[in-house]
Amino acid sequence: MTCLLVIFLLMEKILQMNKGRKSRPLICPCKETCTPIWNGLAFDTRIITGDLNEGYSGDCIGKSQLLTYTVGGNEHVNDMNQCIFTPLKGIIRMMINLGDIEAMYMMSQSVLSELNPIPCDGCGVDARKFRLKDFNGKKFCINCELERK
Repeated sequence: MTCLLVIFLLMEKILQMNKGRKSRPLICPCKETCTPIWNGLAFDTRIITGDLNEGYSGDCIGKSQLLTYTVGGNEHVNDMNQCIFTPLKGIIRMMINLGDIEAMYMMSQSVLSELNPIPCDGCGVDARKFRLKDFNGKKFCINCELERK
């Protein structure tokens, strides 16, 4: 029963954090056209005024107006914004779509696997590539976890 209570409390905390993550950054350049989905600056306590001269950096991704354009005969359809905030370059706003998010996810997984692998305690492969599962301090890739059942 205690385990279920801990899981419930953790899930409640995650839900509260996700609500905060959907807040709008103080320096959002697209207040009228974008609804935040992920605000990487949401819990940064260094941010006081929202001025980039405070020295922080971060990013935000949100749902935006549909934008369709054609370049070189290829149609591009974007319905999201990704804004990067940096004191050196200012605000960089990119118009993206779900395919771009999937590509960023794959890129991030590859970089993490290369620079910070988490070896599976069962077979030794990078468990992060195969949905890491943690049982009593041991880490297993999804393949080894399925074999254990």
